[in-house]
Amino acid sequence: MKKIVFLWIVAAIMTAACTEKFESSGINGVYLDQSALYLVNGNKANLVATVDPVNASEVIWRSSNTEVATVSQTGEVTATGAGQAAITVTTKIGRRVASCDVFVNPIRVTGVTITPTTFGMLVHETASLTATVNPGNAGDKFVTWSTSDDKVVEIHRVTGEMKAVKDGVAIITVVTRDGLFTAECTVTVTKIPVTSITLIPNTVTLELNQKETLLATVLPEDASFPELTWKSNDEKVATVNQSGVVTSVNPGEATITVTADGVSAECKVTVLPPSSYIETVIWDKEIDFVLNEWSNATTIPNANIAVMNPGDIIKFYFSFLGEDPEFEIWRGSWGEMLVDAVAPKAGAESYEMTLTEEMIDKMRHPEWGSGAFLVQGQQMKISKITILAPVLPFYPNQLDPFNATLADNFQWGSGYSGQMQSGKLLFDPAYDGVIAVGTVFEFDMEFTASRDFEDGELYVAIIDSREEANWWTVKGATRTKEDLIIAGEKVSRKIEVTITEATSSTTCNLHFETPGEGVAGTAGSGVKGPVTLNFTKFIVNKK
Repeated sequence: MKKIVFLWIVAAIMTAACTEKFESSGINGVYLDQSALYLVNGNKANLVATVDPVNASEVIWRSSNTEVATVSQTGEVTATGAGQAAITVTTKIGRRVASCDVFVNPIRVTGVTITPTTFGMLVHETASLTATVNPGNAGDKFVTWSTSDDKVVEIHRVTGEMKAVKDGVAIITVVTRDGLFTAECTVTVTKIPVTSITLIPNTVTLELNQKETLLATVLPEDASFPELTWKSNDEKVATVNQSGVVTSVNPGEATITVTADGVSAECKVTVLPPSSYIETVIWDKEIDFVLNEWSNATTIPNANIAVMNPGDIIKFYFSFLGEDPEFEIWRGSWGEMLVDAVAPKAGAESYEMTLTEEMIDKMRHPEWGSGAFLVQGQQMKISKITILAPVLPFYPNQLDPFNATLADNFQWGSGYSGQMQSGKLLFDPAYDGVIAVGTVFEFDMEFTASRDFEDGELYVAIIDSREEANWWTVKGATRTKEDLIIAGEKVSRKIEVTITEATSSTTCNLHFETPGEGVAGTAGSGVKGPVTLNFTKFIVNKK
């Protein structure tokens, strides 16, 4: 038993040694100038062997049947009798091999045919064609196959097995080695048609600012189609991306349609109106339209309409209504009428209308200077004008992993060297409404630092991106003391930020700050960077 084990180990070592020698020989291969010879008994022919790299190894010639053909060590082949033999050439280094078939006194090929000459396939199908070499008793029946378009049909060069890749037409050609006779077959590939699409769910009810992912099932499973196409019939109510994610925009109804290969399915989307609003006063002075008909036109300043968003409600309060009260809204300084002859009902205390994107755009047009819009009327008094902005639901927002590269020696704040994350839009809940004072957001994050960092603060601030003149208008912020962060160690933090001032269209800025050693805002003060924080998790939740 020990002897057998010993012999097995020795054999394994020898095999490993041979394999290593073969793989490290540097010989890529050896090639012959002909794959077949057709000789009359007694005739001779020469084969030429080429080693890659050239002259990197000597070669050895052999014949599989010397009664049919012999070969010298220079590659000269001599026919010795009727039949078939294989002449092989082998490199001494690396043992690379090539061969040539020799036919002595063969019956020569006169032609070839393919059955059938036309053929149909479905995408993804496999099939084989039959090649008939004539005459039936020919000595060399070896053939090779090719395709005119391998993007439509792929074919194995030797076996002739085909695979349909996509719809279209390809010409399959077979060639005999003896005589180079050819035959062709026209193959037409047809795609597998889509028979049905099912959407789950097929009805959806959403609140504002909510998302829903639709799942489309296409049958049959192996149907061929370029892609699914998604479309909303009313993007002012709900939009859909090409991954099937539906986003609610405004109250109303919309139909989401998915299409593949001319077959469609639909999902009915209902977007509910907001359940609550935050009211902001934009005009609190009485406008008197009682004494004069269609007079006392009043300009509502541009600064007061900065809070408006499409879908908000503008509300007019009345302190008096006469017998035939009416009012109009004009763009700018009598530029264009936006709302014509609104007639409040008798005894009404207020009148509401929904703002559209077009109305707001015209009100904000810089051509009219500070005049945002004009109100004029008759037989009424307007006591104030407000904007009702919907309080929208919040859904958790998870960012993809990202790196926050903290700049070298960037100054921030009083006595602090602040490192601001490049690209401030870390968090965007796509608000069109207002976030109320007291709302709490939780930032759940995990990160590692590129180097040790001590005696610093992690600073998360929510800002109002609508205030373009001064984008760094903090609406809520929290700092956490960081005594020591060790390079490469995972740091987990949950930081809560409370909104201190009502805001809309919020974004989030992330800073890492270290105590400054010089004058605040002066180059050279503070701990030097750079430092990179690799965030593997960053999730925002509403508490």
